[in-house]
Amino acid sequence: MPENRLRVVTTAAWMACALAGCATAPDPVPEKPPVRFEIAGVDIRNELDYPVTDVQVLVHATGGLVSCGTVFPDSSCATSFPLREYRGDAISVSWEERGEPRSIEDFELEPPRGLDTRKPVWVQIVVYSPGNAGARVLSEQPSRR
Repeated sequence: MPENRLRVVTTAAWMACALAGCATAPDPVPEKPPVRFEIAGVDIRNELDYPVTDVQVLVHATGGLVSCGTVFPDSSCATSFPLREYRGDAISVSWEERGEPRSIEDFELEPPRGLDTRKPVWVQIVVYSPGNAGARVLSEQPSRR
């Protein structure tokens, strides 16, 4: 009888250990390193067939703001400034098309693979279709058309 009892206790202990192994928390997913680079300027490009007005690019965390009153079709408005560090903060872009307010809210900039983020970059905001805009990080100031 004690032998059966020992087997039951041993089996129960083994199952408890096995089940406890299943209940462990998964390893945490490593966070991606924060995006950091210095911005030398912003270029706002309009690829529409009509002007866009009151364009604003806002970095929420710092209050940094770049704006252009009117960007004509197939042209751009650019400005350079003393280097500003970008740390992955949320950005919003707002503008008007034919009197209608438009915006893209709370996105982050991501440099393309292979970009040397130790060197200052330019950010290009492109209004590319009605109600739509995007952003790209460039290694140098975009050329004017």
